[in-house]
Amino acid sequence: MVNQLLKTQTSEILMKTTKIILSLLVGTLFAGASASHAVLVVDFNSDGYVTGNVQMRDTNGTTALPSSFTGRAFNTTGSLISNSVSGYSGPTLYGGMSNSLGENFTLARVTDNGTNPFSGISNDYLTVRVNHTTASTAGSLQFLIGGVTSGVSFDNTSSIQFDAVRGSGTGHGGFARAVIQINSDYYISRNTSLALSATYGPGTFGDLTTLTWTSYNPTTSLVYVDNGLASISLTDINYAGVLFNMDYGTTAGTGNKDIGVGRLAVDAIPEPSAALMLLGGLAGIFLRRRRR
Repeated sequence: MVNQLLKTQTSEILMKTTKIILSLLVGTLFAGASASHAVLVVDFNSDGYVTGNVQMRDTNGTTALPSSFTGRAFNTTGSLISNSVSGYSGPTLYGGMSNSLGENFTLARVTDNGTNPFSGISNDYLTVRVNHTTASTAGSLQFLIGGVTSGVSFDNTSSIQFDAVRGSGTGHGGFARAVIQINSDYYISRNTSLALSATYGPGTFGDLTTLTWTSYNPTTSLVYVDNGLASISLTDINYAGVLFNMDYGTTAGTGNKDIGVGRLAVDAIPEPSAALMLLGGLAGIFLRRRRR
């Protein structure tokens, strides 16, 4: 009789405890989904990452790029620059760079604030530059940078923000487009591109749910091409960043064929998969106890 009473009391305590935990978990999940953007996919925004200049890395992410090279293939395995590199203390970044004429890059580095080639930038910044030797022929420069994550989502409060600048000159122009990877497929913003100006300043892709997307394969080519509307769900995102594109005129030389990026911030919502699994397990315990 005593044993039966103890079992009943223990069962009631377990059920009450499980109810409390379930209610707390549900509240946490809803609060997290609506208000907490705890995941920063990438946050490059500081004046203290380098002293002087630090060269970007090759496709393996280990060796500094040479002083002259024709491009750097995009991948998400070899970091473009990481905090394992001596002299750099910022976030790990992944990306690539190319130019339409196959000409040599003469700069690809993280630069201390306010120094060559762009002055007046308070943050340390990423900069790439092309030596335009093909006289009387216009070209374009592509620079894709972003961060790697695992299975996050975007909602109407998620955003991609940057501060950037391009070289000035006759015939120059530029744009920026958001880039994401969902599972193993890449997409680039289709209906929205932001101007890349000759004056250093901000750009924001706000409310990412309003963007339309087209398929994109940066591992093959960094050049933006409209491949038609892609129907996607902004979940299971593994990479997010920005493609900066600068179109430059026909004047030969290294001057003003460059891009500088002093800030890149991407915020997202963590997928609540672990919490949901725990919630499901506790719900199962609660139902079994209730049946007894």
